Amino acid sequence: LPASQRAAAAAAAERRSLDGDRMTPTVQSVEMHVIELSRTALNVSFGFSISDGLSEPGVYIRGLMPGGIAQVQSKLKALDRILQINGNDVRDLDCRSVLPILSEVREALRMVICRCSQPRSMSGLSSPTSFK
Repeated sequence: LPASQRAAAAAAAERRSLDGDRMTPTVQSVEMHVIELSRTALNVSFGFSISDGLSEPGVYIRGLMPGGIAQVQSKLKALDRILQINGNDVRDLDCRSVLPILSEVREALRMVICRCSQPRSMSGLSSPTSFK
């Protein structure tokens, strides 16, 4: 399978839940998106915060800075899960491991994210971590 299909299948598998006592797995619809952001100065933040999932592993977008690069240049949304950063697979990492990867980004940031069709609650995320 191509990498994008493997990532979609893995994300869908992670969204399985049990359906009552019948133990029948149900899968939420998951959308995959490529997010590309660029900045002209290193001292300017990409304008989003991240946090670890509490009930589900992974790193999620916690929030967007109003008027920031992420809000203006992309369709990035709170609760999106980050799967890749500039070609690095970060699905199984936590914020402490992802922050150094994000800190190395200079002008161009390319992320692959997945978005659940049924929005989760912010209560499923740890406290936010910002970066520049």
